[in-house]
Amino acid sequence: MLEDHRIIYVFDKRLYKLKLFKYNPLQALAIDMFLHKKCIDLGSISGRVFRVFRAGGREYIFLGSSGKIISELIYPVSKNSKFICWDDLSGSLPKRLLFIIDNSLYHELHPKDQNRLVYQLNLFLKVLRKYLFDTYLLMNNSPIELYKKYNSVAGHNMVRWLSEFTK
Repeated sequence: MLEDHRIIYVFDKRLYKLKLFKYNPLQALAIDMFLHKKCIDLGSISGRVFRVFRAGGREYIFLGSSGKIISELIYPVSKNSKFICWDDLSGSLPKRLLFIIDNSLYHELHPKDQNRLVYQLNLFLKVLRKYLFDTYLLMNNSPIELYKKYNSVAGHNMVRWLSEFTK
């Protein structure tokens, strides 16, 4: 979607200090656009290199502060952007979100870690329930042992399970 543009000036210090430095900056930028309803637009502002990121055979340069390198894109800008806005990206989202957790390596875990996994899966379901419903969680390649342990901890739930024991 960025076409041939690869130099991005980021005004938002919160974003580049917390997320662009630690994570995939393109993904962090897209998520920030959705969460805060922001846009990217064409524009040239001089800045200094904050981070260089390589993805898909291309190199993206993120600028911040003041410097001598000229940007091709500016983030964030108002909704009047004619380049990429958060609502332009929403068309590429799936109609129904689905969280899939693959448990195929469950038997390779130490018994203590198996119990921790059950606890973590239960915490994940609790967080998921704040925003969505149980059916958005799919457990894949789960042994019957994990299924029984999880249901004994989580209680009544509508999590979907795909594995040998359900066929």
